[in-house]
Amino acid sequence: RYLFESIQHSNISLKRLVVFENFNQQYPSTMQRFLEGVDLNRCDRIRSPAPAVSQTVALASLKLEHLAASFIVDASHFFEIRPTWEWSNLKSLVLTSQLLTPDENSTEIEAMLQAAAAAAMHMPRLEMMEIWNGRKGLAALFRYQALRNVQQAILLWRGTWDLAMEPSMVRAWEAVMRQYGGRRLDLVQ
Repeated sequence: RYLFESIQHSNISLKRLVVFENFNQQYPSTMQRFLEGVDLNRCDRIRSPAPAVSQTVALASLKLEHLAASFIVDASHFFEIRPTWEWSNLKSLVLTSQLLTPDENSTEIEAMLQAAAAAAMHMPRLEMMEIWNGRKGLAALFRYQALRNVQQAILLWRGTWDLAMEPSMVRAWEAVMRQYGGRRLDLVQ
């Protein structure tokens, strides 16, 4: 958290921030073989990002043009924004979310994607937003891409499982597209 707070307070010329927290689901079992007597059974196979860190990264990103924060941030916490926050320069945003799994509640996934659309309403220069998740046997990608030169946007879903794009979620993204001059939203699965 301290790192992202320092970026927020001293960011004069930073335009692009890429943070990728690597993890390995087999870490606990692999390390158990090398560390005799150390109990790693309580070590989480999948690390849960701290909501406070996600919020701090969101606040630090207000002046950026490009942000990619994977695994250290969860999109569901990132999009818990204040109404006064404005990303006036942000063109691309790439985040991960542990909600993007086939066994997660579809209502929660839809709520997170609607919150992403609500945040995008505060990103007038946004060209692309990706929210993804991946681990052994699972891959998921949600992408919003604005093609401003042809006044069109695309909502894309790719994954190892199907996600129903609910009408309310699609309407939320249509509102984003219309606010910034788009005329057509295409859905691609």
